[in-house]
Amino acid sequence: MVPGQLCGSTTLFGDIHRNSAQAVEPTVAYGISRKGYEDLLEINPKLAKGIIKYLGAKLMDAHDVIISLVSSKVESRIASVIVRLCENHGIKTDDGIIINVRLTRQDIADIVGSTVETTIRTISKFKKQGFLTTVGRRLLVKDINAFMDMMK
Repeated sequence: MVPGQLCGSTTLFGDIHRNSAQAVEPTVAYGISRKGYEDLLEINPKLAKGIIKYLGAKLMDAHDVIISLVSSKVESRIASVIVRLCENHGIKTDDGIIINVRLTRQDIADIVGSTVETTIRTISKFKKQGFLTTVGRRLLVKDINAFMDMMK
């Protein structure tokens, strides 16, 4: 998640909570009751419209993930995750883009629907190709264009 991002917004439409988030760094989170959320949307049409746009974008992202899981190779799926992480959590440096969130190889494997072993091999391959490296426990993406090309 990134600052300002919503978690659990779909519970407005049903009683099942399908979302969760776990902080990997110091975090401040705010909550609102379902009733408060509904009241806020009723009195603020601009907010409601913004939420609809946000949920539409999330739906398109989910669609892209499903298509990727069904039709893409692991290498392409990991490349896609790396690009999204750069877009949402990346900090540009002279050496490339450092992904400012700590993810384990297991986290990445879970995101792309792969085994941790395959994920480790794929990331090692990317390192050997010079596309990325690690700085501390974070990934430094040296060639974002290489990952964008893998997504095609």
